[in-house]
Amino acid sequence: MNATEFKSSEAFQILLLRKDGTLNFNGRTYAEMQAGIQSTTELWWGLDRLYAACNYFKRCELSIFMKRRDNGFAYYVNMSDFYIEGPSDGYRIRWDVNPTGNISTASSNISVHNNKMFTTADKD
Repeated sequence: MNATEFKSSEAFQILLLRKDGTLNFNGRTYAEMQAGIQSTTELWWGLDRLYAACNYFKRCELSIFMKRRDNGFAYYVNMSDFYIEGPSDGYRIRWDVNPTGNISTASSNISVHNNKMFTTADKD
């Protein structure tokens, strides 16, 4: 599976792209994460853009695709009816339908993040 197989019949926006680890997220400020950051090979689209897009379309779907570098195994999860609140509510994310995919094999429970605000070291 690859990123285009998620929504081959629909348009999608890449929110976070990691290729080689050149973009360091440790120590980033809340303002940087709001605005978005990028290097020549990696990017984070930014909370403001994500909120604007989801607010405009009123209904978004979030798909996460991860691939391990050591063995190439792909993990994915899809959350339909994904919402992100605005800056006054800390960009709280939520989804109304149980996520689907194989993310549980990554020893992760994505549902613990439902209805949580975005935080950084300087704003928690």
